[in-house]
Amino acid sequence: MFVVDDEQRVREWNLAASALLQLPEQGAIGRPCFEVVGGTDAFGRPACSLDCPAFDALRRGALTAGQDLRLRSPDGPTVRRSCRLVALPKVSGGALVTLADGGIEDSATSPDALTRTPGLSTDAPVSGIAQELAAVATVSTSLLPGAMEQNIEKTLDMLRQAAGADSAELFLTEPDEGDLLLTLYHGPSRAAFEEITRFRSGEGFPGLVQTSRGSIVTTQLAEDPRYLRSQVKQAGYRSYVCVPIIGNAGVIGVLNLADRSPSFDVDRARRLLEWTNVPLGQALEADFLRARATLARIPAGLRGSANGDPEG
Repeated sequence: MFVVDDEQRVREWNLAASALLQLPEQGAIGRPCFEVVGGTDAFGRPACSLDCPAFDALRRGALTAGQDLRLRSPDGPTVRRSCRLVALPKVSGGALVTLADGGIEDSATSPDALTRTPGLSTDAPVSGIAQELAAVATVSTSLLPGAMEQNIEKTLDMLRQAAGADSAELFLTEPDEGDLLLTLYHGPSRAAFEEITRFRSGEGFPGLVQTSRGSIVTTQLAEDPRYLRSQVKQAGYRSYVCVPIIGNAGVIGVLNLADRSPSFDVDRARRLLEWTNVPLGQALEADFLRARATLARIPAGLRGSANGDPEG
């Protein structure tokens, strides 16, 4: 494991990296990562370069990315490693890089294997506490004041990437009635998740989480009578993680991740959501306060038109 800055220069280098690449820390620090790693793809083409496709994915806004590499081992044979990157906060930028046994995917038999980067994944889930903490730090610091809708949408997709989930959704609590409304969704099954978009207190997973202020986690969604959206079950979803967003006034929303794979790591998903819900809750409440303050400065007779209501 090692850390690179936003120019791909090595800033931290651990003992395991030294052992794998036969390069001491002083020989790696300050050098471009592509020089010290020198990986190739399955066809012997250079995969580590200034134009690293995984690092470019982070520059374009992905939270995680990775690709398969072939590395020359000290005794001669080539070994296969997966190179996984997790973006670090924009203050200093860069990434936490992990070289691990095995590969992300075997793409050598794909029909277009010779025209694309083999083994490249721009949706690689995080693995291990260090990567999880790096992901949470990056997600939390992306919640900047202003443009909250875009910030929250990006946050939701980054959490989905980090957990390796198929779907992610956000419910927010209605100010007056207290019902939970489906506000944002990311994933391939929108119609199924929009089967029910409003839950009352104590109703379904979102309502139960709102009432108990505790998380719900299941790997047997199809058999769980508490989950009310039958189309999600029919779409093959097995795992579901539902976590409350706690604000000063109580539960102000619910964050959910769902997946169809039998190997989905619900414990990782729960940690990511629970670690993120505090900064997310603070950002949402700050945005609500800014909206109320803006409304308070508008004369009462003009507030309807300010909200797009021609009747005022």
